[in-house]
Amino acid sequence: MYLQTDVYVNENADQWAAQACSNGWTVGTTPAANSVAVFQPGVDSASSVGHVAWVIAVNGSTLTVEAYNWNHPGPPAFIHELPIVSGIQFIYP
Repeated sequence: MYLQTDVYVNENADQWAAQACSNGWTVGTTPAANSVAVFQPGVDSASSVGHVAWVIAVNGSTLTVEAYNWNHPGPPAFIHELPIVSGIQFIYP
């Protein structure tokens, strides 16, 4: 995946935050719209290699994300809401 300034992220999802940080991106635990949410393994049903999703909105203690290749029956991309819990990092633009 190419991020806004063409920093290439090429790892399993659980490694995206560390790789982004080492490439100069700001990474933190404060939810923000228009960021990439990085779910560590097991967080919100993430697989053993984690999961990433695009944050569309933050409403109190809830994230609205656009996710791809999530383990669910239905289309390959969908928008859903989920609680903000520990184990999620955010890569900011």
